Amino acid sequence: MAPTQSYQPLKEDHRNWLNQLNFFHDEIKFMQNRLAEVAASENNHKNFKSTIADYKYKFYNMLERIDEFRYLIYRHDKELAGMMELSNRTKQKVNLEEDHHTIKDQYERFVAQYYTLKDNFHHFLTTVQ
Repeated sequence: MAPTQSYQPLKEDHRNWLNQLNFFHDEIKFMQNRLAEVAASENNHKNFKSTIADYKYKFYNMLERIDEFRYLIYRHDKELAGMMELSNRTKQKVNLEEDHHTIKDQYERFVAQYYTLKDNFHHFLTTVQ
């Protein structure tokens, strides 16, 4: 078994991810409000109706994924704490980073998708103004 890793750097990752997810959540709420303004605008053309509906769905989906990541991070943090406790009791070494890399990869892909959505939405806003 691999040597026991320090729990603190992994816990710090979790804390940073959760803070970033909270920020993304707030930004999506702002973008949803902005989308509602565009939808209510009298200058809104019919050809934007489907795009507006598409962004509504994408924002809703992104908020769901944020909630799923929050749950995944909390669960992973709890698992790591349990592994550390077991390691300390049994004096056996454990590899804390085994699942952490998988979650980190998933999270980084999510962040990239979020920024793509945000950039595309801002581009859309420039076309309707």
